[in-house]
Amino acid sequence: METSSKMNGVVIDGYGGPEVLKHRSDVDVPTLGAKQILVKIKSAGINSVESRVRQGLFMTSLFKPQSIMGLDGSGVVEQVGGEVTKFKPGDRVYVLCGRTGTYAEYTLTNEDNLYPLHDKLSFNEGAIIPIPYFTAHRALVKRARIEKGESVLIQGASGQVGLACIQIARAFGATTIVGTAGTPEGRNLVMKQGADFAIDYRAEDFKDQMKTAFADKNIDVIIEMNCDTNIALDMDIIGQGGRIVIVGKKGEAKCDPSRLMFKEALMMGSGLRLATEEDRELIARDLYAGAEEGWLRPHINKVYPLEEAGTAHWEMENQRGALGKSIIAVE
Repeated sequence: METSSKMNGVVIDGYGGPEVLKHRSDVDVPTLGAKQILVKIKSAGINSVESRVRQGLFMTSLFKPQSIMGLDGSGVVEQVGGEVTKFKPGDRVYVLCGRTGTYAEYTLTNEDNLYPLHDKLSFNEGAIIPIPYFTAHRALVKRARIEKGESVLIQGASGQVGLACIQIARAFGATTIVGTAGTPEGRNLVMKQGADFAIDYRAEDFKDQMKTAFADKNIDVIIEMNCDTNIALDMDIIGQGGRIVIVGKKGEAKCDPSRLMFKEALMMGSGLRLATEEDRELIARDLYAGAEEGWLRPHINKVYPLEEAGTAHWEMENQRGALGKSIIAVE
């Protein structure tokens, strides 16, 4: 069946708050190039970084006003260009940062931004994978170089990336996984996803709970989602030879690096945008294997219709405590 020239989509009607996300039914279907793939989107991910995109603070070269919103999603290959070799029409796939946004019925992508979706996963689950799981894998495997038998602290474990970190850390052999979260619901979710302990990072006896959780043993790896709040604490509790990996922040972070000196600990950043095509292919293979083996279990917080994208962004930004990633059901 021939693809229509128009589609439903959500565009950025000028940079600003959630209200700038406008649903339209007359958006042009992207034009296919020789090395490109047109994907019929089933589910689109709602990522925290998209707040910055929508405000014009990030990826402005790709997301200009009137562009379709959305960084990732899942669906079925609709058409392929003449020079495409890896995919064919009908393939179940997920896309990470394609050429057009994913809050729409169709998205356009290059081959190296598209990955096979395992049959054991639904399209809704597939839309959870790209940004959170790729970010978590890069932080733990590429940057921290996690080893079997090590202990891991995940600061902000109930969020989109944090939940993925729990599953990946366990799959790569971590023996003690501790996650922090600010609400009872968040801590329950962290435990449900496989952490050994879940701690309120605002608790007065936080450090005492940490000692109990790690049984006074070395903390080998800390994955930090909010370094402007926690970095001084992270440097205080990291073990000898440990690695602190910074994945996110909300404001300016201040610390004294000399606190790492006598532990010979490392502090580093991790950014998915720096991942090479080879890096991303390795991550995708590991995640595909995780779906086959059963340890990759994407948690869906909430499902929204395409028309409620603005509401979805508002709720994401105003919720009390993170509870994973939500999605837009496009079809």
